[in-house]
Amino acid sequence: MKTITILLLLAIGLTAMAQTTPTVDLLWSANTYTPPFYAGHTIATANSQIRVIALVNWPGKKSGDLNFSWQKAGQVLSKSSGPGKDVLTFNSGNVGEKNQIALIVSDGSGTRIQQTVNIAVTNPAISFYQNDPLLGVNYGRAIGDTLTLTQPEINLLAEPYFFTLSDVQNKKLTYDWQLDGKKVVPDASDNRFITFAAPSGTKGENTITLALKNLSNVFQDASDQFGIQFGLGQDFNF
Repeated sequence: MKTITILLLLAIGLTAMAQTTPTVDLLWSANTYTPPFYAGHTIATANSQIRVIALVNWPGKKSGDLNFSWQKAGQVLSKSSGPGKDVLTFNSGNVGEKNQIALIVSDGSGTRIQQTVNIAVTNPAISFYQNDPLLGVNYGRAIGDTLTLTQPEINLLAEPYFFTLSDVQNKKLTYDWQLDGKKVVPDASDNRFITFAAPSGTKGENTITLALKNLSNVFQDASDQFGIQFGLGQDFNF
């Protein structure tokens, strides 16, 4: 009976300790573009803005009662640190860099907890999708290395993943579309879209290439290509 009682008291004590031990988690997001219905995490690209939120579980304390000391690569960010400052925003570095963010949270009694997150900086990317005039853009299936044309005409959409969000929205990106190395003109209203049509009774294959550049951020660019096969050797009309 004593053994059971001791074990029960020990379990209660551990539970109480778990409930009173402060914890902190760091969640981050980059202010970069993703298309509608994208379920993944935004990625940090060169000179993009990153937001880190500290989720603190400190029984009996609110964020305003705690001091937040943020560090980047071992350097204290004094302007971003202080009582209640549970959010950090900063601009990422260049591609290949890892932004090491550390946070120390403390109260007036000397108790402190800490957490660290590493945020890699990578390149933006392009994904191509078919745009059906009735059903809209098929975001459920990106175009791979080759697309077989099953109708005389096709409208394509290029999505500029992880470019700076405001630059995409303000149309600061240039879209250089090419068909077998020759420049072609996209839709005038939205340069992300382009239409190709194959002459009837012909067959062949072309290579479609797109190069993107951010006019507001010279460190953000991307290029990609895919082959498109059609019908029964002439090139596309456009």
